[in-house]
Parts: sequence; C-alpha cells; structure tokens
Amino acid sequence: MQPTDKEFSLKDTARLLFHLRQSEEQGEASATELPPQMALLRSWQSRRLAQTYADLRDNPRYSALYRFFLEDIYAPKDFSRRNLDGERLYRFLRRFFSPQALRAMTLTLELSALTEELDNALLEALVNQLDFSNTLTETMYAKAYRLCDNYAKREKQIELIVAVARRVNRFARMSFVAPSLRLARGPAKQAGLSELHGFFERGLLALKNTRDVDPFLQIVEERERRILKKIFAGEPEPLTPF
Repeated sequence: MQPTDKEFSLKDTARLLFHLRQSEEQGEASATELPPQMALLRSWQSRRLAQTYADLRDNPRYSALYRFFLEDIYAPKDFSRRNLDGERLYRFLRRFFSPQALRAMTLTLELSALTEELDNALLEALVNQLDFSNTLTETMYAKAYRLCDNYAKREKQIELIVAVARRVNRFARMSFVAPSLRLARGPAKQAGLSELHGFFERGLLALKNTRDVDPFLQIVEERERRILKKIFAGEPEPLTPF
C-alpha cells in the first residue's frame, strides 16, 4: 500500500527538521571563517572537481549548473550562516511553497549534512594519521579516503547529488516557482535570510535553465563512482576518471 500525500508530507517534514537541527548544531560549532586546514581541503577539492568537469564548464548547455555546483555547493567557503538560517527559512518558505518543494529542500539539507560529516572525517584522518599541515597531494587524499573506511556513505553522497538535482529540476519547471521566488525575495531580505534564499534561487534558476539535466547527472555519477572505486582499490592517480 502506497503512503498518502499527507503521510509523505509529515514524514518529509520530520526529516527536514532533523537535518535543519543537525545543520544548526554544526553551524554553532563552527567559526565565522573556515579553519585554515578545512579551507585548504575544500579549495583542493574544488580544484579537483573543476579539473574533472572542465568539459562541462565549457559546454554552454551545462555551464550555469557547473558554476552553481562549484560556487554554491563545493566552494571553499564557510556555510555556517546558511546552515543556521535553515530552520528559519523552512518556516518562512512553507508560506510560499508546497510539500513537494519542502521535499526538495529536505534532500538538499541531507546532502549538505552528509557532505559536512564526510569532510570533517576526511580532515581528521589527514591531520591525525597523515600529518597534514599545509600541503595536500593526490596520494595523501586517496589514502585518507581509505582510512575513513566509509565507502557506503560516499556512495550515498553520490546518490543524493543526483536525487537532489533531479527533484529540484522537476520542481523548478513548475510555473509558479519563479514568481514565488521573486515574491519571497523581499520578505526574505527583511527577515535576514537573503543568503540562504539566494542559494536556493540560484540553484533553481541553474536547473531550470538546463534543458535536460540527465546527461549532466549521468556524467557526474559515472565519473564519481569510477573515482571512488579507483581510490578504494588503491590505484595510482585515482582522481583521473578516464
């Protein structure tokens, strides 16, 4: 028996609030700026992704979506303010959007929380077991991945990236979305939620302007799974997906 729309809504709202609270706790524990080693790690990861997907950057069909991933999701920035604003934005946006929109937000926050957890574990392995200070190499990075021993969670991260993009893409194409976002922009600014509202607005716009996201997501999923397998197999130069 399939759950009803109401049951889906209650379940997703509970998951959303859980991840918002998790994000809030992570944000409270973080500084206003990224610690130097985390900033270095995220900068290194951002450069790796830029190299892996340089062909998508240069493809006009996917350049907007590429920039959103690199500048708003995997950028070497401190997102603690955005995380702290999550629950407030949820309470704000539910006045404008449907349960379907909140489901998309739930997956986005789940991905954000998991990425934060994986980055923290990776940095701990680098610092405590590999004497990482201010230089990071592909060999060190791959070894830290294996030391974390979280292959299933890394697979989950890839799955969430694809699931988030597909769900938000479907939502972004609904006729009421763009007007609703414009309507919410002023009140969001007055409520001090401009940064988080802008994040969702840029993401929805990038997905809406990408006519067919499936080829993009298929490339991302295939390359990231191939890289993951190569890392855990101990292959040389594992970050080259080809």
